Amino acid sequence: MLSYNLKLQNRLARRTDELTAFYLLAVAVLVLAFREQVPYWLPWLGLHLVGAVFFLRLRSVSHRRSAGQFLHDWYPVVLYPLFFKEVEFLAGVFGYWGLTGRIQSLEAVLFGGQPSLYLSQQWNWVPLSEYLHFCYFFYMIMVPMVGGYWYARRQRVAFRELILLLSVTFYSSYLFFILFPVDSPFYLADPLESPMSDHFFYNLVHEISSRGGARGGAFPSTHVSGSVVLWLVAWKRQRRLAHLLTPIVLGAIVATVYGRFHYALDAVAGLAVALLVWRIVDGRWAPWDVNHSPEIDDSIVETSAAADDREVLVRHKWTITLILLFVASMLTYPRYDGLLAGWPLNFLFGVGICVIYLLLYAFFIRHKLDGEE
Repeated sequence: MLSYNLKLQNRLARRTDELTAFYLLAVAVLVLAFREQVPYWLPWLGLHLVGAVFFLRLRSVSHRRSAGQFLHDWYPVVLYPLFFKEVEFLAGVFGYWGLTGRIQSLEAVLFGGQPSLYLSQQWNWVPLSEYLHFCYFFYMIMVPMVGGYWYARRQRVAFRELILLLSVTFYSSYLFFILFPVDSPFYLADPLESPMSDHFFYNLVHEISSRGGARGGAFPSTHVSGSVVLWLVAWKRQRRLAHLLTPIVLGAIVATVYGRFHYALDAVAGLAVALLVWRIVDGRWAPWDVNHSPEIDDSIVETSAAADDREVLVRHKWTITLILLFVASMLTYPRYDGLLAGWPLNFLFGVGICVIYLLLYAFFIRHKLDGEE
């Protein structure tokens, strides 16, 4: 049983390394092909080629220390937002933006207009708006929270399966964004009108989106595809957790359109991408888990390596928290003048993010959401 789990974990991790290397190589090819349009194309090309070689080499590395394994397992979660921001630069250089107008025209035919513009006018209820914006915000911490829960509980098959499926979903979407960017209503339309605007979660989400968003990364919606992929993995590996996530995932899907972050067709395409990735990568074809058994995969045997992992997490818990705090504080910018202008506001925002993260994590630990119903 232990040997099966370790082999399965290693296969999933190697596939993720290969996908990361392939993505970097694909971007390098695009930079080379459009080098006359890319400023400083040679450093960009070199950086991506070196990265591709590094991650191909990483797939064969065996870590003797649990800290190295921890970094190896979690690096994709750090790369996702970095690659997403890179999309904005590359799409602005050589992307074809004509798809934006076609999506708007198609929505006019299918829906009699753009649902992203009239949905909030029809459902102009502040509690609903705040709940949907909360769900949209929760997506931003859902992957590290659920993944961190599985990782701390030593459910490494579930964790690495999630990372692999998210990598397939995000990397394929990023390449599409670069070649065929779509300008979302977040940049083209006016924000929500009063009374939905200027409330806590509304302000929070707009602060983060204005700093962390990537113009051109709208179709298909990775908010939808990412949250649905995570829900599908939870449904397969931990049914109770999937039940808890269901209202939040559904709310996040609606929020992408309601909050004018995406077109309705972006959300539909994101759902299609998630289901397609799930069917191809994790369906019956999946070579690493054709005879999946929740009892086998989720019952990880206690080993010295697992004990070391737990020790590292406990020993470095404050370091990890401070890193999360720093990253979170960079996601916003000061909106007010006076005493809280500048970095203190960012710092307080980061504290709030980490407190929410730790409270939600403590909730999962307290209720012991492990195993199938």
